[in-house]
Amino acid sequence: MIKTKLIIFDLDGTLLNTIGVITKALNKALVDFGFETYEEEDVKSKVGYGPRRLIEDSVPNIDAELREKIYKNKVLCQLGGSKSNSKHYEIRN
Repeated sequence: MIKTKLIIFDLDGTLLNTIGVITKALNKALVDFGFETYEEEDVKSKVGYGPRRLIEDSVPNIDAELREKIYKNKVLCQLGGSKSNSKHYEIRN
C-alpha cells in the first residue's frame, strides 16, 4: 500500500473564484506603470498561464525590460492574503 504524504490542490479558478483579485492586482500594476486597466471579463480570457503571460497578454507591445519591471511589481505577487477578495463558487443543485 502506498502512503500518501502530500496532496496538492489547485484552488485558483477551480474551487475559488479569484478573478476579482487577479483583475485588481493586474490593474494596480498596470496603473503603476501608466497603462490602461481591464474589466474583469477581459482578464478572464488572459488567466491560467501565470503572471508573466498575463502581463504579456495585457501589454503586448512593450519591451522585455519594462515587462519584467511590471512583473517584479510586488502587487502581482500579493494576490492572496488575509484580506483577499476571493470567493467560493456557488454550489447550485
